[in-house]
Amino acid sequence: MNMNHHFLSLIFLLCLVVSENGVSGVDKDEVFVSRGDSVTLQTGVETNQQDRFMWFYEGIRIAELRGDLSYICTDVQCDEDAERFRGRLKLDNQTGSLTIVNTIFTDRGEYQMKINSTSGSSREKIFYVFSNAMAPRWARPEKMRRKPYVVLVSKMVKFQCQAEGNPTPKLRWLKNGKEFNRDQRIGGYTLRENMWAIVMESLVPSDNGNYTCLVENEFGSINHTYQLHVVESLPQRPIMYPGLPANRTAVVGSDVEFVCKLISDSQPHIQWIKHIWVNGSQEGPDGIPYVRVLKAAGLNTTDKEMEVLQLRNVSFEDAGEYTCLVGNSVGISYQSAWLTVVKGIDKQARVIDHKGTPTGHSSSPHTVSDEESVSVKEGDSFTLHTSVKTNQQDDVKWHFNNILIAEITGDQSKICEDDQCKERFRNRLSLDHQTGSLTIMNSTTTDSGDFQLIIRNTRKRFDVSVTKPGLPPAVIAGICTLILYVAAVAAVILLFKTPSNKKRHQTED
Repeated sequence: MNMNHHFLSLIFLLCLVVSENGVSGVDKDEVFVSRGDSVTLQTGVETNQQDRFMWFYEGIRIAELRGDLSYICTDVQCDEDAERFRGRLKLDNQTGSLTIVNTIFTDRGEYQMKINSTSGSSREKIFYVFSNAMAPRWARPEKMRRKPYVVLVSKMVKFQCQAEGNPTPKLRWLKNGKEFNRDQRIGGYTLRENMWAIVMESLVPSDNGNYTCLVENEFGSINHTYQLHVVESLPQRPIMYPGLPANRTAVVGSDVEFVCKLISDSQPHIQWIKHIWVNGSQEGPDGIPYVRVLKAAGLNTTDKEMEVLQLRNVSFEDAGEYTCLVGNSVGISYQSAWLTVVKGIDKQARVIDHKGTPTGHSSSPHTVSDEESVSVKEGDSFTLHTSVKTNQQDDVKWHFNNILIAEITGDQSKICEDDQCKERFRNRLSLDHQTGSLTIMNSTTTDSGDFQLIIRNTRKRFDVSVTKPGLPPAVIAGICTLILYVAAVAAVILLFKTPSNKKRHQTED
């Protein structure tokens, strides 16, 4: 019986329920049961010696209770079809209720109960039993990888095909369209049945092929194929550790380190670059960013030395975006981080504004209540929240890299009174008079830095990082060419420095 037939059968039963709901004097009930469970069809009455209970399945009498005697499958038609229920029917002598144990899908359908008493009265009740059958379907399809697996020799691979259905589907594995048995590969394989997975360890080239999981029950089947390629080595561009290099905030005059960690099968070439401004712009007319190479691999440098960029005695000019650029014979990878440089704070935690005037008082120093990091993409707007409500007596001051940029005094507000502030933010600042929160609109990378809020003798710092979406393809290609050129020059110099080549050139002379 195919799936369409089962579906039509259920629709027929549902229509039958709807059409008979209008018949007076007949109680109806719907019962859902899963395969293998037991189900009891309750009469809801107590019997006496004069009552006669009869049970019918699809018009065939399957059980009867008269007094204290019960009969199951005594009817000729039921007797011939006794294999259907295989001793799985039970009658309750107290209530006449019928129990079907170890149910199967074919037990679904209409069950009719009739009660006849010697007084001449009768009662009828109909039960519609539905099976919770379900064809197999994938439980987590998003976990099932479509693209080929490329795995190194001697490594391990796991293919997973988690599915659900009713009854619970069975899982089989095929290799290249044929049944896959353990003795077909050295070391066999492991089946993790609770994970619906197959695991193969110590892979060899002969393990190449298509592996298909076949999931099926009596109502349908599904399958999924994984492609496996076992290779001697795995060529790929360098893999960089997430979060490295990391954003840093430093006080003027201190030292800073950026760290860049990576994994590469072939010899990598590392460069550290800083994004710079030229004539008031970070990009040239062709859209390629201006950069300065700070550190590049040489003949006498090691990978460990190149993984660290050290900046000594930093100043405000050192603030900005730094990128670790790594390339090998396959491709390049890069990650960037921001350096924010701030002035020092005296022992009383007084903030020095851009005019050199202390904003605090020695008798009531500002205390640091909170510090928050904010990261946004260039062009987005963002708000630095005070998380308080101000009143007319509160003074609110905002500083950027110790430059006063906005202020609320009573019901008056001032934004960018200073020419330097006006040029940098270009009417992009907005103050909320209810909370004192500061909004920066249409952000640029120059908005990265240290924002400080001073309110009620409390100071809150925001470490803001505004980043570009990524390096344009043109600059990547240009830097990649530079890396390959440096690598080629290094290889030639190294070749001529080897003892064998020195001896050969001396002989030729």
